[in-house]
Amino acid sequence: MHFILSTLKLGPAKKSDLLAVLKDVLPDVLTDQQKSRKLSNLLQKMKKNGIIDVRGIAINSEWYILTKD
Repeated sequence: MHFILSTLKLGPAKKSDLLAVLKDVLPDVLTDQQKSRKLSNLLQKMKKNGIIDVRGIAINSEWYILTKD
């Protein structure tokens, strides 16, 4: 979550941008599809906790930070 927040503090980002940042951080044993699902789960958890939110639809959606912690 730290890497996601660090990236979003720079401005809104698409999921593909966040995945590029996290690609080297996530375990190599995970497939690309598993890494994408892991990121989706993290984003949804952070959204549910009121840390980040999303605007837009599907591939054009952008995630942004709600707090500056």
